[in-house]
Amino acid sequence: MKKSILIITLFLLALSLTPALAQVPEGEEYVVQAGDWLSKIADKYYGSSQTFQVIIDATNAKAAEDDSFTVIDNPDLVVPGQKLWIPAVGEGQPDGTGPSEAAPTAPAADFGEAWESVSCDTFDVAPEIAPMADCGYVTVPENRATGSDSSIKLAVARVRTESANPGAPVFLAVGGPGGDGFGRAYALPVLVPLAPVLADHDFIFFSQRGTKHAQPRLNCQGFNDAPVETAKNGWSSEERHNHEIAAMQSCIDEAEAQGIDLSAYNSVENAADVNSIRQALGYDKIVLYGQSYGTQLAQFVMRNHPEILESVILDGILAATATKEADYFDKRDSWLRVFA
Repeated sequence: MKKSILIITLFLLALSLTPALAQVPEGEEYVVQAGDWLSKIADKYYGSSQTFQVIIDATNAKAAEDDSFTVIDNPDLVVPGQKLWIPAVGEGQPDGTGPSEAAPTAPAADFGEAWESVSCDTFDVAPEIAPMADCGYVTVPENRATGSDSSIKLAVARVRTESANPGAPVFLAVGGPGGDGFGRAYALPVLVPLAPVLADHDFIFFSQRGTKHAQPRLNCQGFNDAPVETAKNGWSSEERHNHEIAAMQSCIDEAEAQGIDLSAYNSVENAADVNSIRQALGYDKIVLYGQSYGTQLAQFVMRNHPEILESVILDGILAATATKEADYFDKRDSWLRVFA
């Protein structure tokens, strides 16, 4: 009798110490289709692509009791035929909201006079991202150093957070120089890694001066075509070099004929553009994330406009004194020391 009581007592104690398994919310089964992403499915059911975590939690809870469901370890990877468990509206969603009572989208910022709104299609922003974004051009001086009256336009897309009390916005400074500032806004999957950021911060894509979607765009196609022309015509290295020089000079002449001040396309003006975009969007301070050349640009912002920065992230740092030519020869010399 005492032994039975002891066993029952230990059993009850074990139950009290064992964490309760996650309960499966009321919901329905969904089979992943080709082209599906978790954020896309969340937007379909709940009206917000950022609520995909509730689908992950519900599916993982369902997988614990039904082995026909697979635990989701990587939110970037769901495959056609995979079964998901979609909680019913109000079941396990943040704040219990669903499409009929969703938290209101953050209102558009009080943009300044330098802002000109355009459709996000203008910048090829993914249609799943566009409803969350404000897209437009910010007009800035072409050459602040000379006090010129000429102006240029920079493309900007602000992807809005749903937070009622957001932190400083995150500005993405891409590499190159000359990289496409909107490259990550063309595809829906970017929302998955961005979701933790968008939970509390706006995210800003912008074109650096002279790059794709900016006006003017400095694209020297003759120079870019040199590798293909070399292969087609069997040019020697010297012939290719001569072609590149001629193509570049032709592009310079064409730009100057259009009244473009090429001396203004530099990192100092580029850094001032970041500040102008910040002002146009009505932000006090920003978080600046730089990649490759974007880290060099970030250093110019740190040097010339430190008051606008809450924090800076440098990913793949490039010294502020580095040039594209010096970087090329440094890499070449390093390879030769190892393999020559």
